[in-house]
Amino acid sequence: MDTKKAGGYVQNPEQPNNPYNAGYTQPAYGQQQPVSYGSMSSNTSTNVVVTSAPTSIVVAAPRGNDWLVPAILSCLCCFWPTGICAIIAAVNARVRFDVGDYEGGRSSASLAKGLTFTSLGVGILSAVVFIVLYVVLWKETENKINGYTTITTPPWK
Repeated sequence: MDTKKAGGYVQNPEQPNNPYNAGYTQPAYGQQQPVSYGSMSSNTSTNVVVTSAPTSIVVAAPRGNDWLVPAILSCLCCFWPTGICAIIAAVNARVRFDVGDYEGGRSSASLAKGLTFTSLGVGILSAVVFIVLYVVLWKETENKINGYTTITTPPWK
């Protein structure tokens, strides 16, 4: 291997146009070249050792469903107290998924899912009760306006 000395670095002619190391060779991992600090003489040489840590590959698992959008919608459209709790649990699930705590993220997402469906159920139940009460009270009010009385005893007696 033909090498040229340039500015104290050893150039590798096999990689002259590599922009990442500009053609300078590096020792293999685990091998270091000695560094001499030179003497007082005029022909001192200094070896510069540059080692790089081995790169690690991180494979990120896909983030699970955190139920944030359904939690927000259930808070706005259904029952807000449990909707707020569902939003908090969903944000907690999202944060746990982002930091890599997938088991904690699934647990918080499950709680957010339960609270979202609870909010949805309470909202639907309250809407049904409201409609039934409105119809019953409206019918009774209409009867009072028209002069009708409610029959408490059956007409055949």
